Amino acid sequence: MLLLRLSVSRLGICTRTLATSASDAAAGKRGKKQKPEPVVDDRPVDVSRLDIRVGRIVSVDKHPNADSLYVEQVDCGDAGGKHRSVVSGLVKHVPIEKVGNRLAVLLCNVKESKMRGQPSQAMVLCASTAEKVEMLDPPANSQPGDRVVCQQFSGSPDMYVSMTKVWEPVSKLLTVSANGQVVYDGHPLEVEGKGPITASTLRNVPIK
Repeated sequence: MLLLRLSVSRLGICTRTLATSASDAAAGKRGKKQKPEPVVDDRPVDVSRLDIRVGRIVSVDKHPNADSLYVEQVDCGDAGGKHRSVVSGLVKHVPIEKVGNRLAVLLCNVKESKMRGQPSQAMVLCASTAEKVEMLDPPANSQPGDRVVCQQFSGSPDMYVSMTKVWEPVSKLLTVSANGQVVYDGHPLEVEGKGPITASTLRNVPIK
């Protein structure tokens, strides 16, 4: 009889121990931070996602570590008048005297990257073929920071554009038309109220 009571007592202890362990485990699971659900961006992939602006190149130098690159300081209309450092591969295509002190068209919502040790905070957009590259021309009365838009595609630009998911598919539809205007899917890019974006001589070529 004594042995039976001890067994029952031990069984009760074991049962309570298992219940406590299960409760602790459940509490541990409740205490763990749940992973946030991934954000699904269902906005259309079109040119409105790009922050394309007019900029003024205030100075340009050869890249100290790469013969084919320029390093430009560009006024893109940022707060406080801060200039952006921009690295571009234009040395073989555009003489340095035609790069500095001029208006240009830039993609501004790219993440900063390093190109041979120099920071680059935007992309100079150009009409391009295998043989020739031309910097795009904004309207002459444009100011640094003027937004370049396509009226048929409304929307706000991304904070930072995805080069693979947005820039690559959108850029395939950016071209210079037969009349020299830059178009997206056949629709002109312009500085609102001031005029279209153009290329000097190249026609029916892509924008890069």
